Amino acid sequence: MRLLAALAAASVVAGPASAQQSFPAKPIRFIVAFAPGGIADTIGRTIGQKLTNRVGQPVIVENRSGAGGALAAKVVAQAQPDGYTLLVTTTAIAVNASASKEAVDPVVQLTPVAIAASTPTIFGVHGSVKAKNLMEFVRDVKGARFTYSSAGVGTTQHLTGEYLFRMRRTCRFKAARR
Repeated sequence: MRLLAALAAASVVAGPASAQQSFPAKPIRFIVAFAPGGIADTIGRTIGQKLTNRVGQPVIVENRSGAGGALAAKVVAQAQPDGYTLLVTTTAIAVNASASKEAVDPVVQLTPVAIAASTPTIFGVHGSVKAKNLMEFVRDVKGARFTYSSAGVGTTQHLTGEYLFRMRRTCRFKAARR
């Protein structure tokens, strides 16, 4: 219900509507900033289907992956400000805005209407690693060589990995008490 109210409010704020039309009078576009099958796509499709059922207009999900979500943000920022084109993205939009002068400024060029979900960042290691928590892992690998993988450059996962590398080099941790 909150999403529907936010969408209706966005249509009023974003552009003029005819007195004879009620929102939505045509299909709504969800521009997903990442490839099909990911969390943003899954959330967009789930909400899109529920919204379609509720308002009687189709929600068309379009995946515009690339540049860490910057391509999709640009499409939405350049769309008519009528509430019919919405961006489904992640925290990557904030990373892009701070990392590139060419990126869409989400504060100036977009209007937030809803936080649809919150997802955790999961840290996993091989089963042979003895650490029982993140503090123990960072302590145990201090000075050791290891590799990590993340979902793309400049993503939250990538920046979290880089942060851990810095912690490993600069911080001292006390063993966690049990």
